[in-house]
Amino acid sequence: MKILIAVDESLFTKKSFEFITTNSFKDIEELHLVHVIPDYGHVVDVYPEIKHKLIEQATELLEKNLGYINDMEVIKIPEILQGESIAQCLCQYCDTHEIDLVLIGCRGLSDYDSLSLGSVSHNLVNQSKISVLIVK
Repeated sequence: MKILIAVDESLFTKKSFEFITTNSFKDIEELHLVHVIPDYGHVVDVYPEIKHKLIEQATELLEKNLGYINDMEVIKIPEILQGESIAQCLCQYCDTHEIDLVLIGCRGLSDYDSLSLGSVSHNLVNQSKISVLIVK
């Protein structure tokens, strides 16, 4: 089984890792830790240091989150994607890498998103061809 964990800086990302390490999943072969940075279009063309900084921060975030699963004997694949739609990027990644299950937090960092199910998790559930497990 190949599982993708959507990674951001929210508390719910940490809860996703707690969930995966405390529950039994049969035959996990790979855990893909994926963070999507926003596509700022021409802004990064004019100010390339912005993209460099976003990639640097994403790399640090993935390294930190890899620490949560150090003890798991699975292949760990950290990945940084860039796109306008986080849900669409994650769906395309799942198709390309034949992911079986996605774990995503119920919402991210936005106060607006805290009013209901997060927009990324909501869009992912609606767009995904595979099972999505939303962690709260």
